[in-house]
Amino acid sequence: IYEEFYGLKEQPFAISTDPRFHFFSASHQQAYQELITGLQRGEALLLLTGEAGTGKTTLSRAVLAGLGDRTFAALVLNPYMSGGEILKLILRDFGLISREHLRQGALARAEPSQLLETLEGFLLTISAVQSRAVVIIDEAQSLAAAALDQVRLLTALERNGHHLIQVIFGGQPKLLDTLKKSFASVKHVKPK
Repeated sequence: IYEEFYGLKEQPFAISTDPRFHFFSASHQQAYQELITGLQRGEALLLLTGEAGTGKTTLSRAVLAGLGDRTFAALVLNPYMSGGEILKLILRDFGLISREHLRQGALARAEPSQLLETLEGFLLTISAVQSRAVVIIDEAQSLAAAALDQVRLLTALERNGHHLIQVIFGGQPKLLDTLKKSFASVKHVKPK
């Protein structure tokens, strides 16, 4: 109804985030630039925090859109998953397996160690051709301890001193305390 009346080409009040309509305030622009710079520098773990409704999810999608076509990206929007489920989602988002293969294929009942081995093989392959892999975990303050540890294992994957995968945790400020206990060095970006 709005589209026709106002002559709009798209629905104006969609619930999902769309980086094309993101307003880059000064703090959002700074956060975006710091995340892009951190990814270009090869940092394994980056942190994006802010209160609910400050645009973290939309900013994360804008970062993924700004990385170019040599980047394999996974966006985890549901933090209430086990570590194995997160690995499966990453493999799916990277294009290694389909939804159907996850349900009924060889990896449907795979242990996290098997999934991690599959992922590491893929990461080594794309690293050889100067591509990168980025995972964004939204609402990361809600990750279970076991899932957080599984993601920590991802950041340890290296070859010749270079991280094979980069992770951005997006979450509310209480995420900081949890991560300080788990990770020694975290690059922290905070939009207002």
